[in-house]
Amino acid sequence: MDAWKDVLNFPTYECMLSHGLLIIRIKRSKRVLKKHISSRGYPRYALRNLEGVIKYLYEHKVIQYNFPVVGSGDVIDHIDGDKANNNISNLRLVTQRENCQNTKKHRAGGLVGANLDKRTGKYVAHAYLDKKQTHLGVFDTELEAHQAYTKAIINGG
Repeated sequence: MDAWKDVLNFPTYECMLSHGLLIIRIKRSKRVLKKHISSRGYPRYALRNLEGVIKYLYEHKVIQYNFPVVGSGDVIDHIDGDKANNNISNLRLVTQRENCQNTKKHRAGGLVGANLDKRTGKYVAHAYLDKKQTHLGVFDTELEAHQAYTKAIINGG
């Protein structure tokens, strides 16, 4: 097993990776914390800060900020798309655009940059340009929205 290290910004807790998986415990009692699944499907931990306020930390973010993760971006990505698979070998740092391209929809063959607005039945196109989300328009087809996205990335990205 690797050595325990302080959880960033939570000095009463320590963490370690064992076979690529995160373990968090309270320093004083050595009690290991249980993780819970958030409403968005991500495993998270409830930690109490020095003021006694409970803060919820996503497991993949604890790994990102406390251990070296491969990649060159600033967003953590689950390579296989499984939010619950936080083995360090399944995590990488990517750009926001790369992370959006690894969503379940896009892995299933959906076009990048096109999202269906269920209320209107039309497709909305967005692109991240200079680390800001830019609205590109509303379109009748997924292909039109994707083409607007592609044009924006080529011209402005």
